[in-house]
Amino acid sequence: YADAAVFQTSNEIYGVVIDKNLKLLQKQVKTFKKEATDMVPVTIRVRKFEKPAGEEGWQYRVEIKEILKVEEPDPNKKDVIKLAN
Repeated sequence: YADAAVFQTSNEIYGVVIDKNLKLLQKQVKTFKKEATDMVPVTIRVRKFEKPAGEEGWQYRVEIKEILKVEEPDPNKKDVIKLAN
């Protein structure tokens, strides 16, 4: 969806509140992305909360409070599978 954002940890996926901090983070990770679906390692401080009852999406959401670090992805890491025709 054009109006959705997610963060993935090794154990969970969270919906992200779309606000000025997310937009700032998007600008910072853009320099490391070759494709729109590329993942970029980040360290952030967030407020985690349950989504409102009856709304679609992941059980928990996060609101970015502080961007601590944005790192270049490791090109030698073999944790991505790409499929093509």
